[in-house]
Amino acid sequence: LSARLFKWIGKEREQPFFAMMWTFQTHYPYFTSGKEKDFETGNPSLEKYLNALHRADATLKSIVTGLEKRGLLESTLIVISGDHGEAFGRHNQTTHAAALYEENLHVPFILINPLLFKGEHITSVGGISDAAPTIFSVLGKQCPQQWQGENLFSVNRRKRVYFFNPYAGYLFGYREGDYKYIFNASDNSSQLYDLSSDPQEENNIAETNPPFLREGGKTKSSGWV
Repeated sequence: LSARLFKWIGKEREQPFFAMMWTFQTHYPYFTSGKEKDFETGNPSLEKYLNALHRADATLKSIVTGLEKRGLLESTLIVISGDHGEAFGRHNQTTHAAALYEENLHVPFILINPLLFKGEHITSVGGISDAAPTIFSVLGKQCPQQWQGENLFSVNRRKRVYFFNPYAGYLFGYREGDYKYIFNASDNSSQLYDLSSDPQEENNIAETNPPFLREGGKTKSSGWV
């Protein structure tokens, strides 16, 4: 993949360019190449996934190295992200699209440029719709008015992020700070988790927190379902 990138850039590297690369190996059923490593997980699917991830990391390394070799690294913004998470047994589920837990939703969003970033980590919670506005903010470009996402670096951005899953019943939810609320419209049940003390989402505290249930009800009546 990296070889094709640099062949495409070719002799026109003096001109601005945009490239989107999809490694795909980490998508089910997980593709690997070359000698596989033993990550000692005891889970065959997870072993394939980690090996695919290892190969994707190697591809990223070759891209960074290639840009640096060509004198393009400092003038290039590298963005790494994903479109969904992946489950390997937690909450009795595998692959993705089965629920709204962290293993289903949490994806990386990494920006790489040696002049702009020095390994900082921010804890802002956002959605995929926030990726493009954030990238535009780094590039100093104005976002189209119809974009619904927000710049993750903005101190004035909304604090709540919504999500929806139509593939396993009708699941609605939102995340605000450390709290995540999930409403199952198919059976009228609620889940609430405090991710600061329960990152694995094992302790549903919805029944002991009526304010969150009332807030979820308000959101539901405002157009969720």
